[in-house]
Parts: sequence; C-alpha cells; structure tokens
Amino acid sequence: MKYKKVIAVFLILVFVSLYLLYQHLSPYLAFAQNNHITPGLAISLLRGSGGKLKTTGGRTNVVLFGIGGGNHDGDDLTDTILFISIDYPKKDIVMSSIPRDLYMDDLKDRINIAYHVGEKKQKGNGFHFAKGEIEKIMGVPIHYAYMLDFNEFKQIIDTIGGIDVDVPQSFTDTEYPIDGKENDPCGGDPGFKCRYETITFLKGPMHMDGTTALKFSRSRHAEGEEGTDYARSSRQQIIILAIKQKVQKLNIWKNLTLAKSLLDQIQKMTKSDMDWSERLLLYRFFTLTNLSSIRRFSINEGDPLKKTPGLLVNPPMSQYEGAWVLIPRTGNFNEIHDYVKCNLDNSECSIKLL
Repeated sequence: MKYKKVIAVFLILVFVSLYLLYQHLSPYLAFAQNNHITPGLAISLLRGSGGKLKTTGGRTNVVLFGIGGGNHDGDDLTDTILFISIDYPKKDIVMSSIPRDLYMDDLKDRINIAYHVGEKKQKGNGFHFAKGEIEKIMGVPIHYAYMLDFNEFKQIIDTIGGIDVDVPQSFTDTEYPIDGKENDPCGGDPGFKCRYETITFLKGPMHMDGTTALKFSRSRHAEGEEGTDYARSSRQQIIILAIKQKVQKLNIWKNLTLAKSLLDQIQKMTKSDMDWSERLLLYRFFTLTNLSSIRRFSINEGDPLKKTPGLLVNPPMSQYEGAWVLIPRTGNFNEIHDYVKCNLDNSECSIKLL
C-alpha cells in the first residue's frame, strides 16, 4: 500500500509540475504559433545559426520608416527614412539616412509622402509603393519595410532601463513641441510660446530614459548644424545603435520574460511586411552584431565651408511651387546608385567635385 501511495503522490507532483510548466510556457507557445515561429527557427535563433531571409547579391536590404504618429493630418508622413543593408554571413551592416525632402518627379512631391500615397491608392499598399520609390533612389532592391512610431518607441527604451548615449555636439532647442498643446491658444500670444519648451543637451556621455531619448532624436529647431535634418537623422541613428548596445548587454535572447515583453511592445507600436520569423532573425542578428561591423555613409548636400562635395543640391524654390526640396546634383539618381553600390561593396568611396 505504501508503495502505491508513493507512486500516486509522485504522479500527482509530476502532473502539477507539468501543468505549472504549461501555464508558464503557454504565452510563449501561443506567440510562436500565432507568428509562424517553428521549433527549428527557435533553435536556430538560440544557436545563432541563421535562417532564411530574402537576399540579392548576398545582402538583405531593409528600409526603416519613422513617423510622428497621432491623429493629426500627416500622421503617416515618414519623416525618418533609414536604409539598412545586411550581409548575414559576413556580419556586415551598412546604414544611410535618406533625406525626407528629396524630391521625386513621379510623386511631384517629397519622398516622405510615398507611404501615404501608396495607402491612398490602395489600403495596405503603402509599403510596396514606398519601397519602389526608395529603390529608384538607392538603385538596389528593397526586400523589407518596417515602420515605427517614435512617440511610442520610448516605451521600449524605458523597458530596457534606458540607454547610454555619447552626445556628439552640444545644442539647445527653444521650440521643442509639447505634446497635447498643439492647438493651445496660449492666451492670445501671437508667438504661441506656451506650445514649446526649451531643451538642452551637452556634449559627452549621458544616460537617457525614453522621453529624453525621444527629445534628443526628434529635435529640429536648434541653431547651427544641429538644427538640420542631417544632424537629426544622425541622432536617430545614434539612438538606434544605443538601443542595440543595451539589448546586447542585457542578453535578452536568454531572458524569455524580457524578450517576450519587448516583442509584445514592438508588435503593438510597429508594422512591417516581414513575418515574425523574419523579424526575429533580423532582431537577433542586429542586436548581437558588434558596433565595429556597422558602417555608415551619407547622402546629402556636402559642406561648402569644408569644401566637401555632396550628391544633392537645393534648387530655387520657385521651380518647385515655393517648396524647399533636394534633388540629385546630376539631374538623376545614377550617381547615387554608384555611390550606394560602392559603399555596399566596402570599397574606397569618394564624391567628386563637379
């Protein structure tokens, strides 16, 4: 009898343990099933043995769109456009920002409207249409598109405990918009000063929470060089790389609870034409790749003061119905295509004086 009781108790303990294990793992199993994450893919992610992504010439090309979000007009204009090219086997990443003011003849408007135009033509067509426009600029296939709302992205930064940033240049912005005060009459103040706050960042290392990182990356009214869209794009890249460093430091791929929390947040605040198995492969690759493997190049107007040539020029506004835009200095994108290819090949690349 005692033997049978021991067996019964043992079986009950086993059953309870399996039930508790199932209760603990069921959210992860449901997430995996709903997003087509097979056991084989999960094992490859843990081992870092790769998986299948779309490629051309050995590279996977992604365009990251950033929007301001909200319910106002123009909430789907992509004011951040970041081109990312990945060579998975060589562990090589190349990044370049595409100026939002780049004029597209077929759109008769700036490139930042491409996603909006695609969605207006046909709901759900925004990524396909915008990728086609980016391909015209860069001269390479764009395999995937990814969109994130910068206003919401700060939650991810807070979840990982903030990020450490080396601020490259000090700057002050006296017109940083305050959320919720976009339509405040400010008591009749013609300058609407109550709608803005002053923010200052000093050169050097700084720990940032999500709100501070958002202000650092989105500021656009500082005086001098830091008030340009190029500086803003560079700061956004700095934030993305700082997040990458923090995630790598936390080693989230071995912390299921943190990994699921982050993935749940990302799922709510982003959208993409990648399925989740493809997203996870890219996430893991990006977070585990050393910063030294990330190369960056610029597509801009150059710097007249430093006598550095650029690939773009700012034409007279009268030629574009009073709009401030950028266009290729040669009149077409061929020179930019050659420059992009040169940088992807990791060759010595330079821009010639015309």
